[in-house]
Amino acid sequence: MATTLTRKWTAAGIGVAVGLAGLLATGAALHAQADRGRGFGGPAFGSPGGPGIAGAFATPGALMRSLRALDISDAQREQIRAVFEQYRPQVEALGPQIRDAGRALQEAVTAEVFDEVTIRDRSTALATVQADLAVLGAQMHSAVFALLTPEQRQKAAELKAEREQRMEQRRQRMDERRRGR
Repeated sequence: MATTLTRKWTAAGIGVAVGLAGLLATGAALHAQADRGRGFGGPAFGSPGGPGIAGAFATPGALMRSLRALDISDAQREQIRAVFEQYRPQVEALGPQIRDAGRALQEAVTAEVFDEVTIRDRSTALATVQADLAVLGAQMHSAVFALLTPEQRQKAAELKAEREQRMEQRRQRMDERRRGR
């Protein structure tokens, strides 16, 4: 039982690190969506194809498949779990901050009266929290990646490339459907 629980926590932790590291691309994703003319009609924050934390590992099943694919040893699982326990308080503290900043920005954007200064202030506040989360994710990713063998790192890079290719294919299909309307 303890081993199963440890594996679940480790899987969840790795998913959080990968997802947080994915926030590094949030700005690019938002910019790309604006370039495609999606604006407010695009995917929601955290949804598949949209910006945010959900990213490539949106489900516990995906986390477990990734761990199995990398063939993480029991010793590595324990080390990875320790990394996530170390960062847990910071991650938990940033969650409500990013949610509240996002809500505040959405309220400013949809307010009855347009107020550019408020929108810019709230956008800056959200960007600051996203930057903090991106840095934290990168720190966690770096700490976990350092625990992997060269073979596991190579396999992780291959899996990432495959994921990115599938995501791009999905984006292309969605774009084709939108153009076909």
